Amino acid sequence: MAEQRARPQVAGVYVARHPEHPDTKLGCTEDLARRLLDSGYRLLFARPWAYEYAFEVEGATAKERKDNAYALEQATLRALEGERLLRRHADNGERMETTPLPAAAVDALVQRVAAAAGIGYSRRVR
Repeated sequence: MAEQRARPQVAGVYVARHPEHPDTKLGCTEDLARRLLDSGYRLLFARPWAYEYAFEVEGATAKERKDNAYALEQATLRALEGERLLRRHADNGERMETTPLPAAAVDALVQRVAAAAGIGYSRRVR
């Protein structure tokens, strides 16, 4: 039997869409390959979410890449503040990581924020 090697985790930021959901989702993860397989994405919808854009962030260590992904996501969410949706079914008015903006507009914003923050990345397009 051939030895199976572990796949390295790739931290990054993603812009995702779902065919039955009208909004665009922005998020970050320390493992882009596994994120959309998480239970929240699988259990709430019969059809799967899909990345429209994924940004594999750069960094010298896994921790630095994870930190850069989080920083990029948070800075982009702040830039989206006026366009983010209020959390559904919550009384606290907390903002969600979804927006009615098209995925291409969120993609362009992530690129501008990354450039301003000096965060390097490799961009993948669906």
